[in-house]
Amino acid sequence: MKQTYRYREQQRTEPVVIALFAIPILLEAYLSYQSVIEWHIRQVAYIHLFCAALFVLVAGIFNRFTVLVTDTEIVFGFGVFRKRISLDDIHATSLAEASFRTTGIGIHIVSGGYWAWVARTGPALRLTVGNNMAGGYILSSSRPRDLAAAIARTPLTPDE
Repeated sequence: MKQTYRYREQQRTEPVVIALFAIPILLEAYLSYQSVIEWHIRQVAYIHLFCAALFVLVAGIFNRFTVLVTDTEIVFGFGVFRKRISLDDIHATSLAEASFRTTGIGIHIVSGGYWAWVARTGPALRLTVGNNMAGGYILSSSRPRDLAAAIARTPLTPDE
């Protein structure tokens, strides 16, 4: 039986973030390899190339962020790193803004005890989970109102 979703969204990580890290590593590796003839120094170039390849692998894993809402749970994550939360465990939702300064890009903890799962800067949704009403998740979303409505299990209403 095919799974039906109340909400489904996929975002790609901002390409400029990947370029900002990958290009200097690749350039350094290339210049090190071309300018040095001695064997032991050339090994440094191989280490740089290995680091660049590792970065490309990690960037590939964190390239796509997916958010799915079913009738019972929300599932979100990058590649194989996924988080499942029962909709009954979500106590509140509110609109938020994801920026490089406040949330950054990727998965990490930010102020207020929230875990940021952010692929792109811009609109986001804050989920408050647990009994203490402190902490939860901030999810980047191009349609945070639709995501909040799907979590609240309410029909969508047009924006005012």
